Amino acid sequence: EVNSNQLIPIAKKLGLDISEKILTNSKLAIKDEDSLAKFIISLAKESDNFVPLIEHIHFDSCNDEIIDEIQDLINENNYKIFIQYFGSSFLKSRHSNNKNRRFFVLKEFHTKVAEFKNSNDIESLYQMFDTLSEDADQKLILRASEDREFCVNILHLASKKGNLSLIQSLIECDFDKETENKEGYTPLMIASSNGQLNIVKYLISIGCDRDKISQDGCTPFALAAMEGHFNVVEYLNSIGANIEAMDRNGWTALMFASSRGHLDIVKYLICLGAKKEAANTNGFTPLMLASSNGHLEVVKYLISIGANKDRVNIYGITALYEATCENHLEVVKYLISVEANSLTKNIKGDSLILGASREGNLEIIKYLISIGSSTEEQNEEGFTPLLYASYNGHIDVVKYLISIGCNLNAMTNEGYTAFTLASIAGFSDVARYLFSIMPQKI
Repeated sequence: EVNSNQLIPIAKKLGLDISEKILTNSKLAIKDEDSLAKFIISLAKESDNFVPLIEHIHFDSCNDEIIDEIQDLINENNYKIFIQYFGSSFLKSRHSNNKNRRFFVLKEFHTKVAEFKNSNDIESLYQMFDTLSEDADQKLILRASEDREFCVNILHLASKKGNLSLIQSLIECDFDKETENKEGYTPLMIASSNGQLNIVKYLISIGCDRDKISQDGCTPFALAAMEGHFNVVEYLNSIGANIEAMDRNGWTALMFASSRGHLDIVKYLICLGAKKEAANTNGFTPLMLASSNGHLEVVKYLISIGANKDRVNIYGITALYEATCENHLEVVKYLISVEANSLTKNIKGDSLILGASREGNLEIIKYLISIGSSTEEQNEEGFTPLLYASYNGHIDVVKYLISIGCNLNAMTNEGYTAFTLASIAGFSDVARYLFSIMPQKI
């Protein structure tokens, strides 16, 4: 903002020529066009010598009061030159140079914002605000962001990208630092989730709630742990964030880190006292989640600190069963090597080999058979490995089980054979194969 009281004496000393060179400098950035106009008008009122500077006012960016003051300066002797000045300003507004903030056409802002809104073009709107913030043009940001409901997305995008200067500009323009997106995520949550430590620190410094929860119950700390941003986790802990906060499904930060395989964060949280046996609403522990997602090093670490390898969730499933069904062979081998219960079954009576056959995990099936699993084992509904594989369309498993002598005529409790199950389920390739190897009626 231009301070007329300070600059008028300086301009008088410099004279018209030098003052004009300053005003026409392409690097000149004016935060408030109105204050510049008032400064020039004041000079012109004190001395006619400075009237030519009026040409450099961008009238399209000025309020009505400025225009009224200009009109007061016009008389019968100078009206032609003022017409020239207004014409010059109009041409400048038509040929704007976006590299200079003074040449932004304010009339276009609302039109542009409307266009971006209609096309949901958040990225282009973000770029416009980013350009404005580079020159700390608070007034233009305010003018461009009157549709707060839409423009608030820019604050979230800036938090994701780590654009501190834009965030500061938006906050200075009274954007709500706790504003939420449709998932209930605040700028702090988004910055934490994306590992933007400098943004996290800034938002905390201006009073953002470190333990606020999203619609799904996640805190900034949990989101940072989920996405593997150790430095953000460490910082949020240093300011007292709740490390045991749970989302609406009972997930803690340790569970998120374990499920994503972030070993460094898992170790850090354990050192902070996080509960290694905490279970979510479905009874999944950190060990089960790490096993289910195949994170062998996390599994090994949790076992090394005494995690219960045979604990079951509400489905009767253990960490070993999870690894088996999710096809993580190395985790299966490791858990069996540390004497996890290989006879475990889920609530339907499915053993490890039945679970692997249902999911089509051929290499795990071969491994389980190699350590003694029965190929004719049945669950409570009478399904064998072959029946499960046929019903779920796993032709490679079907062929393998047939090759090692599994009973083609085995039936479920309801009397369905492998051929019947494959046909009912619509797996014609499996049905054709079974028919081809058993010409007689199945």
